[in-house]
Amino acid sequence: EMDVEREDEELVADPELSIVNENEVEEMVGIQETEILEEDVQPETREPKSPHMWPDVDTERALKHYREIAEVQQTYQDEVDVFDTTMVSEYSDEIFNYMAELEEDIMPNPDYMTGQNEVMWAMRQTLVDWLLQVHLRWHMLPEALWIAINIIDHFLTRRVVSLVKLQLVGVTAMFIAAKYEEILAPSVDEFIFMTENGYTKEEILKGECIVLQTPDFKVSQYCSPYSWMRKITKADD
Repeated sequence: EMDVEREDEELVADPELSIVNENEVEEMVGIQETEILEEDVQPETREPKSPHMWPDVDTERALKHYREIAEVQQTYQDEVDVFDTTMVSEYSDEIFNYMAELEEDIMPNPDYMTGQNEVMWAMRQTLVDWLLQVHLRWHMLPEALWIAINIIDHFLTRRVVSLVKLQLVGVTAMFIAAKYEEILAPSVDEFIFMTENGYTKEEILKGECIVLQTPDFKVSQYCSPYSWMRKITKADD
């Protein structure tokens, strides 16, 4: 009995064994994520790839855009608008610099479709068209649609999704975006009606948890094009 107790104490006190068990659990939980993220890990013998731009443009055109942006930033002065205090023009430079950093952090991988087995770009286009109909049906804000599409792209960047579950990802993303942006968001039953009872309430709610956990609940970091358009139109005037 004394030998058995000593063996039990050694097993409990062995830190390496606990680390191995934790690593095994992490590998089991993130098995789908590693399938996509392996593409980013490059051997040391390979030559470094040039930075990928989305959409694809040639180098000369990209440099032209950068020069134009730099020229506008040097010449444009955002005057304080005393009649619209919500624009907080005195802090606009700091705000938009911070938004630019968030945009780079939340931007999905432009080549994520290469890691998918069943989903293709044409299927994503069909899904976005259907989400647009749902968006118009419930008269949602434009920000809700943009956030939903960003959630879908970010989720497909990290997870491998089957074709059968693609619409579930889309309706779940719209459900999350509606709750984030809308004052009176459509209920789960209304989204089930839009899918023609293709999914159950439990599937959508369970999918909501998975979709939110994938980007670490970073929904508010996405900056909608509306904020940038307000800045651009103000500079254009």
